[in-house]
Amino acid sequence: MKVLFLGALALVAACDRPAAAPTDQGPRALTGTVELRIGTMVQQYDIRVDRAPAGFIALLHPIAGKVTPALATALATRLARLPFVRDSVALPANPVLFETPAGIVAATIVYRPLGVWQVLDHVDATLGDHSTPAFHLALREPRLEP
Repeated sequence: MKVLFLGALALVAACDRPAAAPTDQGPRALTGTVELRIGTMVQQYDIRVDRAPAGFIALLHPIAGKVTPALATALATRLARLPFVRDSVALPANPVLFETPAGIVAATIVYRPLGVWQVLDHVDATLGDHSTPAFHLALREPRLEP
């Protein structure tokens, strides 16, 4: 009887442990290349998005393009705020509309599954009623890193 009681306590203790998050055994980071097109300007960045307790942290480093190094670095800092990786399958409704001093911008944001994460595939944004994208951002060759 004592052995059964101790066994039951061990089973209860084992079941009472907090469940591991899906990413605890999964990838820790995403790497790849980001391509940014604004009109005729093209700029590329190496990207690394690390999993952190509070979400994801993206770092972009300019690798090729037609803009000055200072502008490329400033763009990298701003682009790092974009949600390149998402845990959940709840994705934004498209198009996303926001007002700017130049007019209404409509952005289409597309994610794709990669392992247990949703990864940004591309973003296209148009200003006003123009039909061609004024802004195109794409994540090329994304890879999950352990």
